Formats: sequence, structure tokens, C-alpha cells
Amino acid sequence: MLPNLKQTRERKGLSLRELQEQSGVYRSTINGLENLDHGAQGRIVRKLADALGVETDELVG
Repeated sequence: MLPNLKQTRERKGLSLRELQEQSGVYRSTINGLENLDHGAQGRIVRKLADALGVETDELVG
């Protein structure tokens, strides 16, 4: 789970679609992570963090 993902994405001014395009992670996966529906593999966390310009720790909390 990535409890800070949605807050970080919104702070960066990105929509789900934009984050999908920049990270290569499906929008449905991002949405599930934002809603704490499931956990994420390390490579997905890294892709999202890179696209958002933050460290993985910031997303994990």
C-alpha cells in the first residue's frame, strides 16, 4: 500500500492519466494503490516515485 501516493500526485498537479503516461503503470493499478486496495511490488513503487520526482520512502510513508 502507498498511503501517500494520492496526496503526492495531487501536490504535483498530475491526474491519474498523466501519472499513468509518465510512469508506465496502469491507471487501475494506481487507483487501487491510492485507495489502499492492494500492495505494490518494488518496481512499481520505483516507477511511480521516479515519475513523481520523489523518493520511494515518501510514497510509503
